[in-house]
Amino acid sequence: MKQLLMVTGIFLFICILITSFAGKKTEATNNSVTHNDTEMILDSISPTSGQDISEEHYIIREYDKRIAVFEENGSSPLYVTEVYVSELPKADKKLMKEGIHVNSRKELTRLIEDYTS
Repeated sequence: MKQLLMVTGIFLFICILITSFAGKKTEATNNSVTHNDTEMILDSISPTSGQDISEEHYIIREYDKRIAVFEENGSSPLYVTEVYVSELPKADKKLMKEGIHVNSRKELTRLIEDYTS
């Protein structure tokens, strides 16, 4: 009888663990951005008129508790992601407070994909 109770308890514990991890995976999936989404983000961020795309400079930093893209000297974000800075590792949180300087659209694409996937 004791063995049956112990086996049942272990089984229930394993079921609870699996369920809790499955819920976290679903949350992470909902926040992820695909490559196509990144392209749409970048399409919405157009260069300043007359500026060559190779000369674009951006800053990725925190805005309204989320990751956002700014023009180098801009005060309003060009785009705000759905990713909250609080979900990032400690080192990345610090980078978002300071701002990450981005010198090309290619680098911006890579960083946005890294932080939103």
